Amino acid sequence: MLKKKVNVVLVVAMLLSFIVMLYGAYVVYRYDRNIKETLLIVENIIDDEIVSVSDKVDDVKEDTLIYKKEDDYSAAIGIITFENGKKVAIYNSSDEDYMMIGAIKISNGAILNESGNSVMLSHRDGCFGILKDVSVGDVIEVKTSASIEKYKVIDVYDTEKDDPIPYEDSDDTRITLITCYPFVYLGDAPKRYVVVAELV
Repeated sequence: MLKKKVNVVLVVAMLLSFIVMLYGAYVVYRYDRNIKETLLIVENIIDDEIVSVSDKVDDVKEDTLIYKKEDDYSAAIGIITFENGKKVAIYNSSDEDYMMIGAIKISNGAILNESGNSVMLSHRDGCFGILKDVSVGDVIEVKTSASIEKYKVIDVYDTEKDDPIPYEDSDDTRITLITCYPFVYLGDAPKRYVVVAELV
């Protein structure tokens, strides 16, 4: 009798585990689809230079997006394309919600693709998980409505989270991409992972 009860408990536990795994896979799928659809909208905005944002948003059904910031894509300023073809939208905002769908460019005075250090942040378990695969020598493209420029990665390193150096201005034209580190870590990651690239 006890053995039968144990078997029933094990079967129920296995079924619950399976359901949790299915739900987790569904959430990841929806999150990934959300990022891709939002990126498509942003790319259309950047490509068109002058665009009716509402027309672009109407192309995507409301219920397909988990995250929508009140249909506001006005903060979109560019697209980063990595060497492996992966793309990330760039938003000119201090609102961390945008890191759910792309990267945010911090307000440090530097304008994308112009002289100075343009610093961008995103989540390690989201859009900037790609940084772990970036190497010195890789070429990264940054597209804005004004220009398309290529950058060569000159440095990749991890540092303390309060290190001010990655955020400092520069005389050359560069981008600095920052995410939390280690990439696999429970809770608030103690360090930062930094990718620095200079204009080719």
